[in-house]
Amino acid sequence: MTTIAFISLVACSPAAISSAPTEPVWRQQLEQRLIQQWRRQTGIQEQASITFIGMSTGYQPPRCRLPLEIDTGRPLQAGRNGIALRCDSPYWSQNLAIQLHHMADLVVLARPVASDQILTSDDVRLARLDTGEQTKGYYRNLDKVIGKQVKRSLRPGTVLSADMLEQPNLVERRQRVRIQVIRPGIQVEMPGEAMASGHLGERIRVRNLQSQRIIQATVTAAGVVQVQ
Repeated sequence: MTTIAFISLVACSPAAISSAPTEPVWRQQLEQRLIQQWRRQTGIQEQASITFIGMSTGYQPPRCRLPLEIDTGRPLQAGRNGIALRCDSPYWSQNLAIQLHHMADLVVLARPVASDQILTSDDVRLARLDTGEQTKGYYRNLDKVIGKQVKRSLRPGTVLSADMLEQPNLVERRQRVRIQVIRPGIQVEMPGEAMASGHLGERIRVRNLQSQRIIQATVTAAGVVQVQ
């Protein structure tokens, strides 16, 4: 449980906040404390803000003679969070829902792509978006998606996530391949036939066309597998 001390509401009378009726002082300070805590936890220093879900603009919590305690329950994250305010004199507690907005440059599609298409630098771009709204995940680096294959057709502006992409196959089932045997002092190459499709680094079954034996080999390049 993560608990942080907050301001006393003794000074937060209606007169004290009359100069800023649309943003009460207690809420401004609560937002600052929560963002500071989130930055300490994550190390992220980028733009962030907080929205109080379901709370009217002029809402004031009950008065408290001591500094309020704020219980976040778990580490704060971009997106929706539940927190609890607690006062020890007089005792009361109240649950609040907040939305933590973290703006960052995310990888999105620059143009439509078809199913099984390999992404190039022309297909993607960076866009400033709220990470808290990306429930399926996201990428922040263009290099992480270039060269990957999309699993389905996608529209421009789509925020790319891991479930949309896969490594392209460098070897297809029944394809003729080069089997390389590399061991200390030995390097041999022979023809083979892939028994399954595979992407870079994947182990697949391959038939050695010279011995007719089926072996396990690792895909190392287009049409090339390696046995060590």
